[in-house]
Amino acid sequence: MLCEKCGTNVSENEILCAKCEKSMQSRKNTLSVNSSADSRQFYVHSGKIAPQLVLGVPILLIISTLLAFAYAYSVIYIPIVGYLSFLLTLGFALGVGFCTAIVLQFFKTRNSFFALFFGLGSGIFALYAAWVTFEYVLWNKNATEPIELLQLVDPVVVWRVACLVAEKGWYSIRNTTPSGAVLWTFWGVEACAVVGISAYMAHSFTKDSVFCEACKGWTEDHKNKLTFEFTDESELKEKLTNQDLSFLEDVIKVKRTQESFYRIDCSVCCTCDNLYTLSLLRISRTWDKEGKETEKEKAILKNLFISKEIFEQLTGKKQAPPAEEVVE
Repeated sequence: MLCEKCGTNVSENEILCAKCEKSMQSRKNTLSVNSSADSRQFYVHSGKIAPQLVLGVPILLIISTLLAFAYAYSVIYIPIVGYLSFLLTLGFALGVGFCTAIVLQFFKTRNSFFALFFGLGSGIFALYAAWVTFEYVLWNKNATEPIELLQLVDPVVVWRVACLVAEKGWYSIRNTTPSGAVLWTFWGVEACAVVGISAYMAHSFTKDSVFCEACKGWTEDHKNKLTFEFTDESELKEKLTNQDLSFLEDVIKVKRTQESFYRIDCSVCCTCDNLYTLSLLRISRTWDKEGKETEKEKAILKNLFISKEIFEQLTGKKQAPPAEEVVE
């Protein structure tokens, strides 16, 4: 354990730092509530679920229903629906997933496994609401006898109407009307996208966040604190785990054409100023034939506890601009 004041390594059994005599009790308390005994160097979620989350469920249901109405009307009334269906479905799925993740974070859910199933449930409800509103809008668009929305809430009715629509199809692309197995395949892909994206976003947002149990609040992210090249990844990982920043003397500036390099991100609790974590990521860059750049991230270290002094050293580390390529 590191002393927050001077950065000296202090035994877990010691109450005072031998060098500066600073009390280590607050740091011990923070570590004990934010990590388990087996992973004391790294932050892990406590697994807690706030009871107030039940208040977020009706809010999410209302938002999902409104998104479903917007999605259904867009799918049916946009003239070139056959070409935009994918984008509309993607937008609907992302909207549901984002709202689900926001509700989970607002009500301080620190359980990634629960967040995954909560996202699945949210996606399933949103998909069902989209089907109900889709059939309602489609039926009443040209029907001589309009149908009431409440009549379509029954799952049996929804299934029967879907079968009727699939039998003949309802839109055409290049003089072809998708129906039968083809249309059911499209709908199956749509269902997987909505439910899958909602579950993934809910789980991902929760899993990647850091929560300070002492202050009962999420930490603030500090992305891209440092980017650099380093030749030995295992050595870099070991030094960071030991909170040794001597490797900074040997880092290489990242060139604009560098295919692989490292990035350090940090999280900070601004309320108590007592919780700092560090993540090390390997960034891989590729370019297509047109020169468009794509980056992929892989976490090497995730949410390692660090001292305030280590964070300040990283924050104060000034990076030179990317090195210019030498043309021979």
